[in-house]
Amino acid sequence: MALATAYWLVQTPVGVVGLAASATGLVAVKMGGAAVVRGELGRRAPQAREELTPLLAAAAAQVTAYFAGAGRHFDLPCDLPGLSPFSHRVLAALAQVPYAVTVSYGELALAAGHPGAARAVGAVMAHNPLPLILPCHRVVGKNGALSGYSGGEGVATKAWLLDFEARQAQK
Repeated sequence: MALATAYWLVQTPVGVVGLAASATGLVAVKMGGAAVVRGELGRRAPQAREELTPLLAAAAAQVTAYFAGAGRHFDLPCDLPGLSPFSHRVLAALAQVPYAVTVSYGELALAAGHPGAARAVGAVMAHNPLPLILPCHRVVGKNGALSGYSGGEGVATKAWLLDFEARQAQK
């Protein structure tokens, strides 16, 4: 993980979304209860301070807009230098998955240029440093089953986000 210098917490319908950033981009997103999120961000970035930097203000505004039904795409710089080239390709393909659309792990592997790498894509999703911003909740099993989610309350949060997006897309 890049060196986070600041973090900010945003209250949402699925709990607190904690955003951590370096000087050049987002480095981590954590979801859940405030104490858990603060603890996780503190453990991963002990030098970071709670401060609303311009980047974190933009991120907080986009998260708030998303949960208000007004934002459907996150346009924020990311600072993820420790990831493998494979992970970067998978996350770049993930960022292109449209709002309220789901793809299977295999479809995402194909989109990333690695057909047959569905399990490896699943591993990247399990360690996605920016859930919600890089929408791993939109990745489902081949049969459409919801499996695993590292944000908030796990699969329950994933189901909530997918249902929320489906309802917003119908408006």
